[in-house]
Amino acid sequence: MVPNFIDIRLAPKQIVALVRTTEVPVVLLPERVLKNTLTNILALDVPPSQRQVHNFDISVDKLNNFFGWKPSQQWDFLEVLGLKDLIMNEAYFSSILKDSEKDSSGNRSMVGIFSSGTTSTPKCIWNRVDRLVKNGQYSADAFEVKASDTLLLMALPWHVAGLTWAFMAEEAQAEYEFLITRSGEEKKWLANIQSYNPSYLCTVPSALSKLYGQAWEVDRVVYGGQPMLEEDYALLSNHCHWTYQGYGQTEAGGLISVHKRWSKQSLSPGESQCQGIPIEGVDIRCEGVEQDPSAIYIRSSTASVEGFYNSGDQGYLNHQGLLYLIPRVAQKNMIG
Repeated sequence: MVPNFIDIRLAPKQIVALVRTTEVPVVLLPERVLKNTLTNILALDVPPSQRQVHNFDISVDKLNNFFGWKPSQQWDFLEVLGLKDLIMNEAYFSSILKDSEKDSSGNRSMVGIFSSGTTSTPKCIWNRVDRLVKNGQYSADAFEVKASDTLLLMALPWHVAGLTWAFMAEEAQAEYEFLITRSGEEKKWLANIQSYNPSYLCTVPSALSKLYGQAWEVDRVVYGGQPMLEEDYALLSNHCHWTYQGYGQTEAGGLISVHKRWSKQSLSPGESQCQGIPIEGVDIRCEGVEQDPSAIYIRSSTASVEGFYNSGDQGYLNHQGLLYLIPRVAQKNMIG
């Protein structure tokens, strides 16, 4: 079975709906992955004659046509780029497909999502859609989202964080809007917050940092995807009452742990590294201590793999069971 590609040029809610209702394997392929791969290939000075495949050439100009091609053309293109095997690792894909068909309905609802690639090169992680939806339900409970809430999601719907937040809102039956954050459109971000006036703003610290000092306020901010700088906590406190720091991974099907804090409270020593307590369905093992962090192992009921897997992160659990994470940039500095 060959998966279909979801056109990420569609409106965010359309992308979410297509993932949630699919009955066949689908892939969410970020344009960034295609563009970076193309750029790397073109930098190798390959003769133009070797860039011809089935009447289309490998060039950055052709990137905008990818989602308009027939499936056979898309896969031909990806094979030349070396991305076909990355997406369709036969043993891996077959095992996930077999797992998705265990029930009597022969369900093949599964999606391939690209990880951020912060520990290695970007990779396509396959998981069952029902597990992603389940993680959204757990996330709604962990972030305390209710049907009466309104959420503004400033994120990318083809990443696991954006999908998790969308499924979270839908599972809680809460109203939500989705805004893709593009560089240079900060005024649009601000206008959406001001006009929609959500009770929850869900985004990443890099987007929040562009909004400090502007005229906006929400009750709760949910953020994840990267660590928050210590100096940002004081700035963010002027815009919200509560913050929820979420730690999640594509492999885990979304959210793993949450740290909730009153935004007006002073940051305690080391708190910027706190990722909070595991959500429902998640077990975390880590033998590290504050002075000597070690590998974090995760087992999630919504993960793409069974049992514990190495998260690629380093950290420790304190005596209260709170997870503390050493940022990957800091890890590289420690190794160097």
